[in-house]
Amino acid sequence: MYKTEKEKCRQNLEKSRSRIAITSDMWTANHQKRGYMAILSFKYVSCPHDAPALLEALRSCLNDWKIEDKISTVTLDNCTANDSMIDLLKGQFEPDSFFLKGKLLHVRCCAHILNLIVKEGLSVIGDSADKIRDSVAYWSGTPKRHEKFEDTARQLGVPYTKKISLDCVTRWNSTFLMLSTALSYKTVFERARLRELRLRCAPSEIDWQNAQQLCDKLELFHEVTELISGTKYPTANIFFPKICEIKTNIQSWMLSEVPFIKDMATQMMSKFQKYWREIHGLMCVAVVLDPRYKFMLLEYYFPVIYGDEQYVTEIAKVRELCCELLEEYGSKFPHLRERRVQEENVSTSSSTRRLDALSNFDRFVRASYRVENMKSELDLYLEENLIPRTEESFDICNYWKVTGLKYPLLSMIAKDVFVVPVSTVASESTFITGGRHVSSHRSRLHPSTLEALVCTQNWLKTDKKATVNDEDNDVDPTMEPYVVDLDD
Repeated sequence: MYKTEKEKCRQNLEKSRSRIAITSDMWTANHQKRGYMAILSFKYVSCPHDAPALLEALRSCLNDWKIEDKISTVTLDNCTANDSMIDLLKGQFEPDSFFLKGKLLHVRCCAHILNLIVKEGLSVIGDSADKIRDSVAYWSGTPKRHEKFEDTARQLGVPYTKKISLDCVTRWNSTFLMLSTALSYKTVFERARLRELRLRCAPSEIDWQNAQQLCDKLELFHEVTELISGTKYPTANIFFPKICEIKTNIQSWMLSEVPFIKDMATQMMSKFQKYWREIHGLMCVAVVLDPRYKFMLLEYYFPVIYGDEQYVTEIAKVRELCCELLEEYGSKFPHLRERRVQEENVSTSSSTRRLDALSNFDRFVRASYRVENMKSELDLYLEENLIPRTEESFDICNYWKVTGLKYPLLSMIAKDVFVVPVSTVASESTFITGGRHVSSHRSRLHPSTLEALVCTQNWLKTDKKATVNDEDNDVDPTMEPYVVDLDD
């Protein structure tokens, strides 16, 4: 079954003319103490997990799926081994295998960068967060204490709709959720503290105030993290405005009169500048290809990101990047480049049958179009007015599907750029059954057997969703929409 399903998937990839954006993450099986790379397959990676070992697994996967000449980008987290692996990868394949000879190959995981930025800021408020965490740990530590806490909330008339729970210290968003939930029960914590003599340490009013101000600031990061971590809906055009929004907010927080907020923002800005001193070019191209923004959004945000002196140069770089992509796709799909010239002259060609005396004039017109080098698709696209951003039902994918008849090359670029993920898809969520396959009772499964089990189940689930959606138009709204993810 594994071989049959894999061959079906491979044939679908081979038929596609589009480039393929991939993302990879490492997962370690606790019972096996072995590492696996989740990338189209579930590849075993030999120890140590350094750049050569990661490269070998990635190259084996690309060759196995016969897509080594179709890769657009590789989205990875920000460890040094991945940086080194990308440098090695560029030397393993022909330069034409990638976007602009590999210039845009490496995309850093935004979710990972946001995690580093927020953790840098959280270090400033460590004491207050620790006191609230200790209180949550105490009241959720045993069923009896939790019942007493819930009973106190009932007596105070506070609806107990969210259960208090501890955070995972390595994941900042769980800390945010813990603090925001605890804040909604502040009065309950204070009243329960008076009833519990054994509780010696509890948050002070200053601690609660610090936590409230912190949550107000982290709300933005939480929203952006949820947005970019989606696997069914995001297109690359939505990410750039969010990164710019984060930058402008951090800058405003640096002017705060509250000392710890100012210190937190300073720490965050330092980490932001380390990774996003230059925004990845594909994010900017995706914004340009959004008819609601084009270059206007860059002209709005770039002075804030780069300063009044440098932003003009950065916008020029993005325009040059768009032109290079247009030229690359024009050479790859020459028939699309000629389509517009032919469509421009179709009316003239049809009139030739009726007015033979002007046939020489028709040839003169067609030659003039080529000699004078007609405006590029990009120029004509940019000359059009922006689509109002207030149109909530605007579907950018449908827009380029329709506009593809008018701008065929830009449409091909948009199709390849919009699918680039700016966040890695965690292997635990992509292959969610991996932990069950490698249980304590099945810890000696061979890596190839594990790959067959995990991948086959994933592909069969995808086929089942497709069948349901094809046969029944009145699908249960709670059912996930069928989307063929790259990891499928």
